[in-house]
Amino acid sequence: MLDNRVFSRRLHIVGYILQMYVDMPGPASPGAFSLKTIIRGLNLKTLIFVILLLCLLSGIGRAAGPTVGDYLKTKSYPQADIFLLGLAEGYTWANSALEKNNRTPLFCTPYGLDLREANFKRIVDNKIEEYVIEKKTFKKTDRIIGLLLLLGLQEMFPCDGTAEYRK
Repeated sequence: MLDNRVFSRRLHIVGYILQMYVDMPGPASPGAFSLKTIIRGLNLKTLIFVILLLCLLSGIGRAAGPTVGDYLKTKSYPQADIFLLGLAEGYTWANSALEKNNRTPLFCTPYGLDLREANFKRIVDNKIEEYVIEKKTFKKTDRIIGLLLLLGLQEMFPCDGTAEYRK
């Protein structure tokens, strides 16, 4: 959550940049932020810039997934399953792209093995135990659930060429 000073500063910056790039009248003028005025002055480059600024304003750019502590508190909720499935799906797509370019995939699941959310939870839980609790490499405030899942998948399913894996 953003505190009021940071939010106010970001809002001021967005307003200033909109004035500068869209050539709108000053904020004290009536109709300064009318949608028609904004749309008329936008080109694609400016639109992308404004969207990025709005992400900065809302804090979306900082969101990088749950911390380890958040995950441990909420892992029994369906949202945790959805989050882990999304990460796994992303890694599967990354593997497909790597294989298409004749590069070694991130991990190689055996042919015919279907992993489910319970498998991903077990992998992440084991890695939390190893890296956060035992080795203390990471803290509970770190946003590393995706990294822990990838490390677990790479350890369980290495691409060493000894097993036939899904292509």
